[in-house]
Amino acid sequence: MLNNKTMRCLFVFILNVCCLNLSWGVIQTPQRQLSALTEEVYLLTQEVKRIGAEQERVIANNVQLQKSCLSLATQVDPLNNTLQSKYATLETQYEDLQKNYLSLATQIEALSTLQSKNATLETQYEDFLKKYAEFEQRCISSQDQVQQVCERCQLKILSQVNERIQDLAQQMQEGFDKIIQMEQETHTPVDHCPQTGIMYEIKSGDSLTSIAQKLNSRTEYIRAANKISDPKQLKVGDKIFIPQETK
Repeated sequence: MLNNKTMRCLFVFILNVCCLNLSWGVIQTPQRQLSALTEEVYLLTQEVKRIGAEQERVIANNVQLQKSCLSLATQVDPLNNTLQSKYATLETQYEDLQKNYLSLATQIEALSTLQSKNATLETQYEDFLKKYAEFEQRCISSQDQVQQVCERCQLKILSQVNERIQDLAQQMQEGFDKIIQMEQETHTPVDHCPQTGIMYEIKSGDSLTSIAQKLNSRTEYIRAANKISDPKQLKVGDKIFIPQETK
């Protein structure tokens, strides 16, 4: 780009060249060469003016471009800050999504394991149903066979059963008598407890205190006579010896 000083120097140089050519033309050539040189000087002058106008237009465009750049810079800074804030927000959301993805992956893996176990249990359940159906068929077949045998030997079997029941009843009675005798021998009261008393069967809701009050005894007598270290160990149906003082 040419400034004003350069343009003036160029214009002076062109005039000097034109003057030299003019002088040389006066000496060497006729009037026709002078006219050509004059026209050339005019064209050069117009070119210099055009270059100056172009330079001024370029300068104006540069000023306008600088203003546009400043305006864009002013607009870009807030936009850049907004984009940075959005980027930070998106980065945080991305990290949260990664955590959620890992959690979902763990849950999916656990669910897959449960589904595998469920499939195994379903297979086992189907096998059980098949075996149960086979067992049921065998039971039905066995019932039919037993029913047929019973029908053929009903009287004989009933007689044998009655005899067996009587024998079992007699054996059970003998066993009960032995058990009672052993319990009486086992639960003999200690020296410091009354020597007389009764056998008592624990019922629901009973405690040593309630039993002692109900049967005219003492809690320490019952614990000592039966060697009870923890009353909570007593169960419904247990038989214990209840010492009773004679009046």
